[in-house]
Amino acid sequence: HGAGVGIVHDFALAAAPELQRVLADRISLTRAFWLIRHQDDARLDRLNRFAENLVRETRAEMVRLEAAVTAAEQRA
Repeated sequence: HGAGVGIVHDFALAAAPELQRVLADRISLTRAFWLIRHQDDARLDRLNRFAENLVRETRAEMVRLEAAVTAAEQRA
């Protein structure tokens, strides 16, 4: 039987119900995502649309995954 401690994004926990959260009341980490673009890209409409879509879809996916974590925690 093995054991270990690691740092995992909350949203990944919904796919791994066998993992157990520990030290949640003592440790809290936040994350940030950055989209870095060359300044010349701002002139290209297709790249602006791509960046807007990427940001929107990433935010929506984070909301979906975090909701899955909350639902899994409520079932536990």
